[in-house]
Order: sequence, then C-alpha cells, then structure tokens
Amino acid sequence: MSSSQLIRLGGLATVLAVVFGVILEIVYFFAFPDSAALSVLSVSDTWFVVHLLYIIVQLIVLVGLIGIYARQAEKAGVLGLIAFLITYFGSALFFAFERSETFIWPVFAQVAPQFMDHPDANVLQALNASQTIHQLLVNVGFLLFGVASLRAGVLPRGAAALLIIGAAAGIVSSVVVEVPFVGVLSALGLLWMGYVVWSRPAAAAEPLAPMTASGLASTRPAIDSTGD
Repeated sequence: MSSSQLIRLGGLATVLAVVFGVILEIVYFFAFPDSAALSVLSVSDTWFVVHLLYIIVQLIVLVGLIGIYARQAEKAGVLGLIAFLITYFGSALFFAFERSETFIWPVFAQVAPQFMDHPDANVLQALNASQTIHQLLVNVGFLLFGVASLRAGVLPRGAAALLIIGAAAGIVSSVVVEVPFVGVLSALGLLWMGYVVWSRPAAAAEPLAPMTASGLASTRPAIDSTGD
C-alpha cells in the first residue's frame, strides 16, 4: 500500500471518528443524566458499552490525526509538527481517561459507592482535574493545528477556521466558564479536513527535467537534421 493510500485512510478514519463520536455524545446525554448517582451509572451495562465504544473512537482519532498531518506536513512546518504532537498526546491522554472510566470506575463503584458519590470526594476532584487538563491540551493543540493548516494552505481554510474557533471556545470552556456544545465547531472542522484528505488524493509530483551543463535539458524529442 502506498503512502498516499495510507494518508487517505487516515482521512477516512477521521470522518468515521467524528461521526461515531457525535453519535456517542448524543447517546451519553440521554443515557446518563446528571441527576443519577455516578456509582449507579458506572456499574450498568450501558456505561460499559458506551465507554468501550469511546475507547475505539479514540484509537481511530489517533490514526486520523496522523493522516491529516501527513497530508500537509511539508508545508505546515515546525508549527504544524508541534501542533500535531500536542494534539496527539492530548488525545492519547483522553484514551487513558476513557480506559479508567470503562474498567476502573465500575470496580470502584462496587467497592466504595458512597465515597464515589460524595461531592467532596478527592478522587473525583482529581479525575475532573485530569479531564480538564486533557481537554485544555487537546484544544491548545487544535488551535495551533488550525493556525498551521491555515498557513499551509493545503486543506480548506474554512475547515482550519472552524478548528481554530472551536478550539478557542474549548479553552474558554475549560478555564473560565463552561460553554455548551463547545466541541461542535472543532468536530466540523476535523470532519471537513478528514473528508478532503480521504476524497481528494494529493496531486502527483511532475517529473523533473534532467539537468545539463547549460541548464535544463529539453524533454521534447530531438529533430533529426539529416533528413534520414
């Protein structure tokens, strides 16, 4: 499989991750109301299935980010590399967080449900702080990634702008005040980028003309002056 095909698969992975991620967010909103006790929710079969699917989506995201970055790596420069690494490591931390919610929280809820549901529980404060750090890291990465994409000009500028605006709103939501549906713009930006990377193969490089002592050699066939 060629590198261009792998990059296109990365774009497809991004599209799938965004679509399934949005579906899971909708399911999460209706399946796990804030009024229910966390110790009760986390031991349900629905909790396990939804968070297991979140883990799969996070793995697909990691593949997709590589494809989107590889498509514009040359023109994105150092800023693009830094933005990619921040975003990638932030997404990897989200994977670790989802793993804890899927496999560790249910056990903890069975062993110490009262402690888990207590509003002043240190463990929950630590987990919430960890989630905030992950979100902040990803949003900073998305912001820089959007700027690098805008400068590179390889992917649609509108998609880069959506990523920048969504990431800026995400930073505000993490640090200052919570903003509802903050991830929508970033998701749309990633979806747009992923679709372009998947549906539009990169243009093949034109063959270079051979060099001679006097400059570029002509690629046209030589004319026989002898008349033979």
